[in-house]
Amino acid sequence: QAQGVNLCMDDEGSRAELINELGVVFPCEVVETLNRQNVHLRSRALLAGGDYKLYSISNAGSLLGLLAYPFLFERHLSVPSQWRVFAVLAFVYAVLFAVAAMCGRGSGTCASSGAVTVESGTGCNGRPSFVPYFLLSFISCYLLNAVSTHLCVDISPLPMLWALLLSVYLVSYVVAFTGLGARLASWLGIAFVPLAVYGVWHTGVLGFAHFGAELVLATAILFVGGWIVHARLFRLRPDSVHLTKYYLLIAVGGAAGGATCSFAMPLLVDTIAEYPVAVAMVLGVVGCDA
Repeated sequence: QAQGVNLCMDDEGSRAELINELGVVFPCEVVETLNRQNVHLRSRALLAGGDYKLYSISNAGSLLGLLAYPFLFERHLSVPSQWRVFAVLAFVYAVLFAVAAMCGRGSGTCASSGAVTVESGTGCNGRPSFVPYFLLSFISCYLLNAVSTHLCVDISPLPMLWALLLSVYLVSYVVAFTGLGARLASWLGIAFVPLAVYGVWHTGVLGFAHFGAELVLATAILFVGGWIVHARLFRLRPDSVHLTKYYLLIAVGGAAGGATCSFAMPLLVDTIAEYPVAVAMVLGVVGCDA
C-alpha cells in the first residue's frame, strides 16, 4: 500500500494477482484490513479537501485575472494591443482545453465500494443531493448581483466598484473551499445574523445618506454571506467521481441566480427588494447549518 498498490479490488482474481506480484501469501482477513485502511486514507483526503481544493485555486486565478486587467493591461496597453493579447490568450486557452480533453478521454475512475461521501448532500428537508448544489450556487450569485445593484445602481454608480465587489466574492470562494474556511463558517453564521439585521435596518431606516457606512456594511454582508454559502457547498461536496455533475450544477445555479436578480426581479417588483431578499436567503442557509 505504501508503494502505491491499488487495493480497490472487487473480485478474488484481483486479489490473486496481487498475491502473485508480491510473492507473499496473505490471509483474506489481512487483505480486507488493508482495504479498510485504504478507504480510511481516501476518507481523510476527501475531508481535507482533495480534488476540490482545485476549485479554490481556480477562483484565485480568476481573482488575479480580474485585478490584472484594470491595474496592469488597461494602464500599459492600448485598446488594439489589449485585443491582440486577448486573442493570444483565447488561443492558448483553447489549446489547453483540447489537450485536457484528449488526456481525459482514456482516464478511468475507480468506482469501487470504497467511494466515500462527506455528507449525504441533502438539504434541510431531505431533498435529493443535486438540489443543494443548485440552490446554494443560486443564492451565492443572487447575493453578488443584489449587493452590486444596491451599491452601484440604487446608491451611486461609482466606477470600478463592481470590480471590488467581485473580488470580495471570489475571495470568499477561495477561503471557503479550504478545510479551515469551512470550519470557521459555522462561527461566521452566528456573526452574520446581527450583521444582516443591522445592515437591512441601516438601509431601510437611515436610507442612503451615509454611503461610506452603507458600502462597508454591504461589502461585509457579501463577504461573510458568500463565505457561509460557499462553505456549505464545500461541506456538501460529493465523492470526486461526481466532480462534473457538481461543477455543472454550480454553474447552472449561478447563472439562474444572476438572471433572476438582474432580469426577473425588476419585472416582478417596483421596489428595491433584491438586497433584503438576498440577505433573507443567506439567513435561510445559516438556519440550515444551525
